[in-house]
Amino acid sequence: MGVAPGPKQVEVTDIQNAIVADGNGALPYLVEVTVADEGSNTDHDITLTRKSRIIEAWCIKTGGDGTSTNAITLKETANVISNAIDISVVDKTVVRVGTIDDAENEIPAGGTLRVTLTTGTGDDSCKVYILLLPIS
Repeated sequence: MGVAPGPKQVEVTDIQNAIVADGNGALPYLVEVTVADEGSNTDHDITLTRKSRIIEAWCIKTGGDGTSTNAITLKETANVISNAIDISVVDKTVVRVGTIDDAENEIPAGGTLRVTLTTGTGDDSCKVYILLLPIS
């Protein structure tokens, strides 16, 4: 009897590339953006290494309570993808995106996913989670 070969290390990108190449779909991936209590309107930019489509997004309020017009908007550089996600909520609240523009939600490889904070009064801090689907 021979010795069974050990497990082979497989990278997630290898699996994604195989699925996309096969045309049977793809494994979605999650991007996390930490937004601090910044006190002014701020953009957080992420450069995507592969063409992707935003399929879901949500914010978890952290820190203190937000009040009056605190919002997060998703963009492809300057092109608006989502509604303004209202984070004028109490700490620990989860707020989901209300709308995703299907004419703008694809970001090219090398393109910029922008998370824009529009600050109001109160605490702006939150974690933003964006679920993306790699596409060819």
